[in-house]
Amino acid sequence: MSFSIIIPFYNAQDLINKAVNSIVSQQYKGNYEIILVDDCSSDNSYYLAYQLSLQYDFIILLKTPSNSGPGEARNLALNYAKNDYIIFLDVDDILCKDSLNILSKYVLSGGDFFAYSMGGGNIIRNDIDSLNKDKESLLKDYIALKMDGSAIFGIYKREFLNKYNIRFTRFFHEDVFFMFLVYWFCNNIKIINEAIYKKQNCKDSITNSIGICHIDGFFLAYDSIYNVIKDKYIYLESYNRGLVGVVAVKLRDIKKYILDDAKRYALYDYLYTKIINYKINTSYFQIQTKYLKLFSMFVSSMKNNIVNKYLIIDSMIEEILSKSWSCYDLHNSLFLASDEIRVCCKRFFVDGKKKGDVVLLKFIDDTNDIFNDILKSKKDLFKRINLDNAKQCYGCPHLEFKNWDTLDKLQFEKISFEYHSVCNMRCIYCSPKYYGGKKPVYDIEKLIDNFIDNNSLETCKSIVWGGGEPTIDKHFDYLITNIAQNINFKQMVITNALYYSHVVQLLLDRDKITITTSIDSGNDSSFKHIRGVDGINKVFYNLKLYAKKNPKNITIKYILMNNNSSKSELENFVSKIICNNLTLCNFQISCNFNDEKVSDEIIFSASFLYALLKKENIAVVFFDELLRERMTITSKDNITNIKESLKKYGLDSYIEDSANYDSICIWGNNTQTKLLLQKSLFLKDIKHIEIIDCNSVGEKILDFTICNPAKFLESDIPILISAVQGTPRIYYEFLKMGFDKNRLIKGIVF
Repeated sequence: MSFSIIIPFYNAQDLINKAVNSIVSQQYKGNYEIILVDDCSSDNSYYLAYQLSLQYDFIILLKTPSNSGPGEARNLALNYAKNDYIIFLDVDDILCKDSLNILSKYVLSGGDFFAYSMGGGNIIRNDIDSLNKDKESLLKDYIALKMDGSAIFGIYKREFLNKYNIRFTRFFHEDVFFMFLVYWFCNNIKIINEAIYKKQNCKDSITNSIGICHIDGFFLAYDSIYNVIKDKYIYLESYNRGLVGVVAVKLRDIKKYILDDAKRYALYDYLYTKIINYKINTSYFQIQTKYLKLFSMFVSSMKNNIVNKYLIIDSMIEEILSKSWSCYDLHNSLFLASDEIRVCCKRFFVDGKKKGDVVLLKFIDDTNDIFNDILKSKKDLFKRINLDNAKQCYGCPHLEFKNWDTLDKLQFEKISFEYHSVCNMRCIYCSPKYYGGKKPVYDIEKLIDNFIDNNSLETCKSIVWGGGEPTIDKHFDYLITNIAQNINFKQMVITNALYYSHVVQLLLDRDKITITTSIDSGNDSSFKHIRGVDGINKVFYNLKLYAKKNPKNITIKYILMNNNSSKSELENFVSKIICNNLTLCNFQISCNFNDEKVSDEIIFSASFLYALLKKENIAVVFFDELLRERMTITSKDNITNIKESLKKYGLDSYIEDSANYDSICIWGNNTQTKLLLQKSLFLKDIKHIEIIDCNSVGEKILDFTICNPAKFLESDIPILISAVQGTPRIYYEFLKMGFDKNRLIKGIVF
């Protein structure tokens, strides 16, 4: 195959020889020509190019009539080109070794456009997913500024460019409309998965500078795109997203490259004059992406002409650019199911539909490259969230816009082993994914050995065994014991306790694990109905054995539903707790995760059960996050009604009254602390609040800086534990540090 390699240049006397040499030094035996186009240089570039044209008869030297930019220079070369395929090379870049032979191999199959997937140094394009999409989806991504808009990262059939008269615009960012036309007319994009092009990233290049011509160029490109798509309504959302992106990118570049204040402020003014000519619709965005935040901040600051607006814009650009959307689990957690890996186990509702349990990847029967697969999938999801292109995460209350660590390596703080769905119960609220009888499609023992061998557990703080009933799996005894020998924290086992495990007993007694068991009933018949089997007495018997030595390692959970939340049922449950000597255990009150909201009746039942347990001097009782997030307490009248209902049973004192407190310390740095600070009616009336936590000293949550609990050891400020599943851990940490347990706020805080 024959190639025409087009190199425009302007004042490139130090670059031109290197660019040309990267071509002529290749061992390619086929036909090619190099077309050098001088855009009226004022240095020695033209002379050097002329010498090269004398040295090589396949080098053609052209010159533009006036300095017009690389677009016009490329167009001039396209009119002279005579070979099959066109390659565009910027003068400050080079072609990789043997790239022409590689390209020749690919284009032999025919095709109008081939995109390079990677560059020299194994740099991977960040828009490969878009290139693999159908034409409509690809165009939407391109127009929305989710793809690279550079012409240099592909090879084009000359006949294709001429057929559709695809040429560059005169203005800067000449590639943007050119590449749009390529994608618009091309029906079969092919991808070359080898290193072809090496970007040198010259500091004085067009892409590393900003001025009025750059701003005009991008907007003119989008005007040209609009003229093509204006009657194609399917692309208008992407067009609006793209304009938001254009503004954000220009704001970033102005702040980055223009150091002179006066010039920078002038460019802000000019950019705003461009924006006001467009009616940009931002309602399409599902989340406030980084680009949207930059756009909204800038427009608001300029429109309202706020005091010190330029200083505020400068500051906000730096702050916004340093942050991203993500969540704790995406960066730190791993949930291993039988045939998939999930990034989280969160469940939330959007427009009445349950979402969550976000899948990272589906398993194949091969764990050799699982680390890279997981890391790649995490990076991809992180990118898509910030491009507002991760529908599975839309509406998730756990997403945060802040400074997140980069996902450069795979590290775990939390691993959940849910690798099979074999269970000896069939709970009415449970999904078949946890009892469907599926076994892992991968070697679980080998995988855990890999975790240990690769030191992946070094950063781990939490390991949970769940899914089906973990204790009945044949691998369980070996696996949990093996891991226990390699970590210095307690693993959690979520077990229904229908089967008694000697290994569980041994590890409980040695303070190596904790267990959580749902009972959800106070009598035989409702237990069978809810849990799917007989056995409430067997479960209580096994829990009594488990709790004999270390009851602090046992958490008993009650999931409240309409058919198990009556006063008599809850009283029977508490009675069984007392009869089986389980009052030193921890108690978690929850609700059905399939329900978007909990009724007033369930809120009362939760309060009633909490009060019954506290009345028996049980130290650790807490509402978990599912219940907390689904409760609707919007006014103090709601709280008064609950308190009046409890008063009938002498339990109203277990609802906390903010009038009794001037100051409190909230112990916890998690989502629940943030939700309490934002939504709690109790906290709104507290004059002074401190946030304390041993593991996050100095970090911020909302407008609060987290302090070391030791700072308040000698004071008498009451302490509220705000964690959910972490409540037992914090409580025993609280005691270990020597705090007076009477300082704990023991009642319910709404």
